[in-house]
Amino acid sequence: MTHKARAILTNPWLIALLIAQVSFLGLLGLRYTGILQRVELYAYDKFTGMRIERQDTTRPQALIVGITESDVQKYGWPLTDELMSDLLGDLVVGNPRVIGVDIYRDMPVGEGAERLDQLLSTHDNIIFSEKFPDEKSFGVAPPEVLKDTRQVGFTDVIADPGGVVRKVLLYLDDGERYGTSLPLQTVVKYLEPAGIQPQADESRPDFMRLGATTYIPFEQDDGGYVNADARGYQILLDYLRVKNAPVMFSLDEVLTGAFAGEEIKDQIVLVGVIAESVNDFFYSPVEVTDGTDRIAGVLLHVLAVDQLLRLTSGDSALITTTTNTQEILTLWLLCVGGAAFAMLDISMLAFLILTAIGIALMGAVAYFFLTHAVWIPVATPAIGWLLSAALSDAYLSVQERRSRTVLMNLFSRHVSPDVARLIWEERDEVLKDGRLHSQRLIATVLFTDLVGFTSISEKLDPESLMQWLNSYMSAMTRLVIENHGIVDKYIGDAIMAIWGVPFARKTDEEISRDAIQAVTTALLMEKQLQKLNAVWHEQGLPPVSMRVGIHTGPLVAGGVGGEQRTEYTVIGDTVNIASRLESYEKSYNPDNSICRILIGGKTEHYVNGAFQTVPVGKIDLKGREHSLEVHRVTGPAAPYQLAEEAA
Repeated sequence: MTHKARAILTNPWLIALLIAQVSFLGLLGLRYTGILQRVELYAYDKFTGMRIERQDTTRPQALIVGITESDVQKYGWPLTDELMSDLLGDLVVGNPRVIGVDIYRDMPVGEGAERLDQLLSTHDNIIFSEKFPDEKSFGVAPPEVLKDTRQVGFTDVIADPGGVVRKVLLYLDDGERYGTSLPLQTVVKYLEPAGIQPQADESRPDFMRLGATTYIPFEQDDGGYVNADARGYQILLDYLRVKNAPVMFSLDEVLTGAFAGEEIKDQIVLVGVIAESVNDFFYSPVEVTDGTDRIAGVLLHVLAVDQLLRLTSGDSALITTTTNTQEILTLWLLCVGGAAFAMLDISMLAFLILTAIGIALMGAVAYFFLTHAVWIPVATPAIGWLLSAALSDAYLSVQERRSRTVLMNLFSRHVSPDVARLIWEERDEVLKDGRLHSQRLIATVLFTDLVGFTSISEKLDPESLMQWLNSYMSAMTRLVIENHGIVDKYIGDAIMAIWGVPFARKTDEEISRDAIQAVTTALLMEKQLQKLNAVWHEQGLPPVSMRVGIHTGPLVAGGVGGEQRTEYTVIGDTVNIASRLESYEKSYNPDNSICRILIGGKTEHYVNGAFQTVPVGKIDLKGREHSLEVHRVTGPAAPYQLAEEAA
């Protein structure tokens, strides 16, 4: 794989964008298979319910004469033509503007057929129901006397999967004839005195206009629907006044004269059955007046009538939906937004809180638009946001763990916890495309080696020797780490440590601090070795001494190795000089100390008088063309300085 290809495949922003596209295409496919329709309709129903709670307590603009269970028990079912004539006759006396009858009467029932026909013929404000034929039935005809008149309206209802009714039919065409629904026919008759009639919209002749509203017909993929039944001319039913019980009288109250006729004057009256035994019920997407989701057919028609009257007067707006293009764009933007959100450098708790806030905000926006009669499908975009964010975050977590593993494998055993944490927090300076990258910087390198190790090794068996060496290495490594250095490697009984990596120092003050910490560590090693010699003396082992070489200068730091194993190290002349200083004239130890510390001129410059030093002079080191100024460290410039560093 080329470096460029690797860079592309490991670029987190590109991967997040790719995840967003995959999420978008996957959800778009699921959306158009209809799998997500139920989720979208659930969200729509919840927002519709919330919208209803905010409405006033105005009753629907139609009255109901409901045939109750007690009416059925008293008068029987179906009602005879005689009883139907009595009912309609008593209602006509009250001078309602229109009476809609949600009861089928395609053939005579009992006595009184002639009287009923006479009543229907002489009162053109009585509208009876019919049912269009469909794949399940042959339909139900209206009373014979009303055929081919405007006193007929169909009561067909198209329910969604699950039997829930969210739409209302206005017109139907079965290929042989054209029909108008009972609610629309009732409203048209009611508006007749005002001269308001259905007409073609001027700018869109295919759409019907009634009063202040042009009715845009429902399409099969509108809103959250996919391939829905869009027969005829449908609109979405808003259910706004479903919790406000309409004025209702029972059949018995009308027949016994127990209601005042003036209450229905100039009103719309719908006659229908609310008895459970007749079972003229449907499922509502929201709770109705009795707290259930079952709604009587006559109440469903009352709500449709009320909505049509509000739309006609301009008191309400027709529920419309966003276009497919707008929905696709919204889904894409939220998928991309979710992926971008996952790229934020925040904690998991903050991620979860902000995700919840984001979802709530999407819901609030969707609810706001629905209160203004615009249905924006929100479930699929919200899932897109969550899916993209979750997948991108999962990818970043995997990459983070991988990067952390790389860094911690390289550094965690050789640096202090604070430095390890800093390395992780500032990992962008160390990692590039998920790999360690090389950099040129100025650092201080320390080399140590034991004097007398051979005599020790000759007196100990292999296991004891390793235990002895490990005790020494452990003590010295601890001092390096406590003074913010990095142990680069162990070479037999020698140690190589570095200050100033893996982050490049930007100021002389930072470089000086590294040099001081390195020399301080060497002096602390001397003190530690004195303690170790005392312990070894008690164990009958000879004392040992050590040499230390320290130099400050430019070097190259980075990862060395292959795919299977990579080590972080430094290379350059500074490393070679520190090594040469440690091994310079091994017998040279003027004050016979147990730790000879030699530092290069650059280090002497950067420690800036923090230590007592003795010039050694300019010396020639093996492998170098030019002489090097060297100093020997004999102690701190002030006793308290070393104590502070040791603490």
